[in-house]
Amino acid sequence: MLDAPSPFNVGTSWTFDNIALSVTNMDRAVRWWSEVFGFVPGYRTWITPLGAEFQILERPDMCIELLSQPGSTRHADAEVVPGPHLRTSGAKAVVFRTDDLDAATRHLERCEVEFVWKSQVLSEDGLRSTMVREPDGVLVNVLCYPKGGVQKGAELTQPLDATRATHN
Repeated sequence: MLDAPSPFNVGTSWTFDNIALSVTNMDRAVRWWSEVFGFVPGYRTWITPLGAEFQILERPDMCIELLSQPGSTRHADAEVVPGPHLRTSGAKAVVFRTDDLDAATRHLERCEVEFVWKSQVLSEDGLRSTMVREPDGVLVNVLCYPKGGVQKGAELTQPLDATRATHN
């Protein structure tokens, strides 16, 4: 989080509400997010201008919005490979945080989800993750930060190489 006050001031309160995912099968998606990540169905309606089902899934700490149009299909990039997928802009994953990645990974194994990787070390300082795909191919990443927490302003553990530095 930023230490300085935000210049955003429009005279009303704003809070983050949710992320939205387009799904091909609403019932399957609701079941998956409920069984795997503990969401419960909340508000549900039909969005007339979009011609789509609308379902809010809730947990005490967050919400996910699911949208589904009749006849929708899985996106051609649903099998994207982590890493190269960062070469194009846009949302890349739904990300959760845990303090016990081993227990989270065992839970995901019991849920028989599609794994991209398990308990992968991401950085020299100990950042680890388990990454899975939800039924429509969206990447879902579970991060476990190094012991001692996230350090603000910490230097990168790996210096930028010349090819990465030129793409800023």
